Amino acid sequence: MTIRSNITRMAGYMPGEQPQGGKFIKLNTNENPYPPSPRVLKAIRAAADQRLRLYPNPTADSLRNRLAKFHRCAPENIIVGNGSDELLALAVRAFVEPASAHASKSSVSRSTVDHQQGPRI
Repeated sequence: MTIRSNITRMAGYMPGEQPQGGKFIKLNTNENPYPPSPRVLKAIRAAADQRLRLYPNPTADSLRNRLAKFHRCAPENIIVGNGSDELLALAVRAFVEPASAHASKSSVSRSTVDHQQGPRI
C-alpha cells in the first residue's frame, strides 16, 4: 500500500516549548492550576468501576440523546468525537473535496487536516 504523497511531504509534529521544573502550568495543553473539586473527585470515584476496562459505545447514543434533549434537537444533529482535532478532521473529510480551494489556515490542527485531505491552501 502506498502512502499518499501529500502525507509523506508533511513535516512531523513539533511540540511547542515544554518548560521543565514543575512550576509551570501549560494552559495551551489544557493543564489547570486548580485541583479538581471534591464533587468531581467523588463523581470520578463513583464511575471508576468495571466499565473502565471496556470501550464506550462507539456511537455515544446515551450522550447524544441527553445532549439532544438539553439542546432541544434530534440526536442525529449531535456529533461526538475524541476532541476538536478529530471533529475538524471528520468535517473536512466529509465536506471538502481533495485539491479544492479552502479557507486560510486558522490553527495547527486545521493545517494538518488540510494536508491530510489534500485541498489547496
